[in-house]
Amino acid sequence: LYYHYKHLRNDLSELSLLLLARCYFYCDKANCVYTLLKGYQKELKLPQSQYLFAQACFRLKKYSEAETALLGKESKYSEGIVDTIPLQAQGYYLLGRICRRTSRLKKAVKYFKRCLAINSLHWGAYSALCDLGADIDEKSWFRTDAAPIKQERYMNYLKTFDTKTTSVIDNISDTISSAFAPIRSFG
Repeated sequence: LYYHYKHLRNDLSELSLLLLARCYFYCDKANCVYTLLKGYQKELKLPQSQYLFAQACFRLKKYSEAETALLGKESKYSEGIVDTIPLQAQGYYLLGRICRRTSRLKKAVKYFKRCLAINSLHWGAYSALCDLGADIDEKSWFRTDAAPIKQERYMNYLKTFDTKTTSVIDNISDTISSAFAPIRSFG
């Protein structure tokens, strides 16, 4: 915290607050995170700070505050999908969990689907959709090309290494593809 300390105002910077709040959060002290970040809520600009505050509110069962922290001033009454959610996929997943806890299941399904649209391998969102009985097609969500190991940019990066590394990566890629083969034939 010393390196983030603002000497002029004798005040903590946002990075210091985030670091301290994370320490409290990892020690399972959501009430300390809430108290710490609540005083600086209007000044929080980093999406990580907003998300951490929303998580603390969620753990303390302050769902309306958590939703407001994620959505901003649009609050829980906004109908559309908002693109300014902190940490995109994780933010939509947390919004889905909030809506699920407050018995707004249709909205929860919408947020979980938005989370999967951003990160198609987010298992928590997929599991929540299954628990809610949402009509989902697993083939459209879990694509083998969604795995980072299959993406062209990642493969080109790996080819800069020696041939032993590249052959190992090709074997892993084939193993992943063969692991998804029964799912494709079964579905």
